[in-house]
Amino acid sequence: MRHLVTGSLARRISWTLVAALILPLLVLAAPPKQAFAQATVPLKTVAVLDFGFFGSSSTSAIQGRNATDAVVVEMERTGRFDVTSRQQLDQQIKELDLSQPILSNNAIQKLGQALSVDYVASGDITGVSFVDNPRRAKVSISVRLTDVVSSSRGVSGRNA
Repeated sequence: MRHLVTGSLARRISWTLVAALILPLLVLAAPPKQAFAQATVPLKTVAVLDFGFFGSSSTSAIQGRNATDAVVVEMERTGRFDVTSRQQLDQQIKELDLSQPILSNNAIQKLGQALSVDYVASGDITGVSFVDNPRRAKVSISVRLTDVVSSSRGVSGRNA
C-alpha cells in the first residue's frame, strides 16, 4: 500500500511539473490581441490674466490673484488646457508695454499672439459673500475666454 501512495504522489508531481512547463509556452504561442492607440487630443494653450474685482476693497488685488489661481488650478485639473506660467505672462505684458487690467480685445489678441497661445482668459469677481463662518466665502466670478485667432469671446459665470 505504501508503494502505491508513493507512486500516486510521484505521478501528481510529474504532471504538475509538465503542466508548469507547457502552459507558459501555450500562452506565448497564442496570437496577441491587436492594440488600439488612443486618439490624443492636443491641449489648448491658455494664458490667464489676473481677475479684477467689482467693489471697494483694500484687498482686491489679493482676491483677484486668488480667483485667478483657482481658475488656473481647475483648468489644469481638467487635463484639457496647458496654462502659461504667470512669470512668462508678466514678462510678455512688460515687453508689450501693457497695463493691467487689459480690457481691449486688440490688446488681448496681441498678448495671446506674442505668447503663442490659443486662448486668453480674463475675468472679474462679481460678488463675495461670507457663509456662516468668516473663513468660508461664496465667490461669484465671470470668466471671459478670448480666442486669439478670431478675437471672439465666450463668457461664463460661476459660483465657487
